[in-house]
Amino acid sequence: MPAAPFAPPTGYEPPPIPPAPPPGPPPAAPFAPPIGYEPPPAPPTAASYPPPQSHYAPPNQPGPPGQPYPPVAPPGWAQPPTQKKSHRTLWITLATIFGVLALGVGSCTVWFVGTVKAPVDESNRFLAAIDTGDYAAAAARTDPGCNAGMSAAALDEIFAGTDISYNLTSSSITNSSATVSGSFSAQGRNFGLIELSLRKQGEWRVCGFQVT
Repeated sequence: MPAAPFAPPTGYEPPPIPPAPPPGPPPAAPFAPPIGYEPPPAPPTAASYPPPQSHYAPPNQPGPPGQPYPPVAPPGWAQPPTQKKSHRTLWITLATIFGVLALGVGSCTVWFVGTVKAPVDESNRFLAAIDTGDYAAAAARTDPGCNAGMSAAALDEIFAGTDISYNLTSSSITNSSATVSGSFSAQGRNFGLIELSLRKQGEWRVCGFQVT
C-alpha cells in the first residue's frame, strides 16, 4: 500500500520567508555625444598591391594513364649546348678527290700537249737547219724509209742558201703519222704555205715537205 504523506510534528513552525531583494538601479541611458562634437576622420584605406608573382613553374602534368611522368630538371640545371657536327672529314675527302682529279687532268694535259707538240718541234728543227744552210743536219732529221732519197745535196739544190721564214700553226696526228703546216716564205721565191709529213719510229722524223 502507498506510504502516508509526511506530516510535520506537532509544534513545528516553518522558517520565515526571506524578504525580496531591493530593486536594482535603473538602466543606463544610451550614449549621446555632446553638442558640437565632430568625430575624427576615418583612417585612410590601405593601398591595394597586386599579389607577388611567383617564379615557380608547376611541374609537368602527367600524361595519359599508363605513361610515365616526364623527367623534371632540378633547379639551376641548364641543358648542355648541342655540339655541332664537324664536316672536317667531308672537306678533307672532297679536297683529296679534287686533288686527284686535278692531278689526273694535269697529267692528261701534259701528255696531250707533248704528243701534239712533238711533230711540230721536229718540223721546226728541220726548217731551222735549212734556214742556217746546214743541209746535212736537215737531211739527218729525215726518215730514210720515207724521205724519197732526200739528201743534203738535194736540199742545197732546192734552197741554195736562200733565207726562209716560217710559222707552223697546225698539226694533225693519225697513229704514227703526222702532218704539220703553216706559213712559209723564201727570199726571191713566190711561196706562201708549207706542209710537212712526218712518221714516228721511236722518234718523229720528216718524210717530206711541199711548199706552195
